[in-house]
Order: sequence, then structure tokens, then C-alpha cells
Amino acid sequence: MIQLVIVSVVVGFLLILFLKRSTTSISMEKDYYEEAGAFTNRFEQWNLSHFEKVCLGLLEGLGLKVECVSYINPREFDLIARDVKPVTGGDFIVHCLLASPGEVVEANRVIALSDVVRTEKASKGIFITTGYFSADTAHLLEGAPLELINARRLKELILQHDLLALV
Repeated sequence: MIQLVIVSVVVGFLLILFLKRSTTSISMEKDYYEEAGAFTNRFEQWNLSHFEKVCLGLLEGLGLKVECVSYINPREFDLIARDVKPVTGGDFIVHCLLASPGEVVEANRVIALSDVVRTEKASKGIFITTGYFSADTAHLLEGAPLELINARRLKELILQHDLLALV
């Protein structure tokens, strides 16, 4: 009888080990599946300095004053921006990711931004990417208030704030 229990426990641990090693498919948000236009394809030609100019122009267009830029790697940087309005203002932490074509931002990266926003006691976090978010990011209910800007929304904001000269 004890042998049966030991074999069952060992088999259970082996199954858990194999399940962790298997890859799971990432479901993307709906925008990922829509046909990419010529405008969105321009994102593939951007370098980090071009993307930074667009992000800075967008934040200024939204009425935010950028106070600090810190580079994380050749495709990512963080910004600290301030809205000086008395009631609705505050500090914003903005994470910008120049995504590779077809790259999907997973929920753990969004959760990391949420944690930073809470730790720094910022008013809001903004995640800007030229890619798309995984579908499970829409289900994140806990944490700090976040604004997620994917490639499609970035395109809309560029047009809305007349930033085509930067594109």
C-alpha cells in the first residue's frame, strides 16, 4: 500500500514538472488580429530615439510635463511625467516599449508597472507600446490605475494630436 502512495506522489510531481516545461499559447487582444495598415507598419522602421520623440510629443499633447527619462535597454525606457492641474493632476509613470513585429506584451510586464506605480505612489501608470497586449491583461482588476496604449491606440493618438510630422 505504501508503495502505491509513493509511486502516485512521484508520478504527480513528474506531471507537474512536465506541465511547467510545456509552452502555453498566448492569446492576443483583438486588435492584434486586425489587418495592420501601412501606418502601423511604419513602427517597424522606428529606432528608440524616434519612438521617444513620439512618446514625448504625445505626453505633451496630453498636457503632461516630462521630468525624467531613464533608459532600460535598447527598446525600453521609463518616463516620469507630471500633470500640474490642482484636482486631477499628479505624477505619472510611463513605460514605453518599442516592440518587435508580432511581439506581444504579457500581463506580468503590466503587473510590474502597476507595482511600481503603487510603490512610488503615482497617480497613474501608462504603458505605451508599438505592439499589442496579451488578452489576459484585460482581466487585471487589482493594482494601480493604468492606461494601456497598444499600436492601434498609439496610431489614433498620433492622428488626434497632430503628431504625423514625427512619424
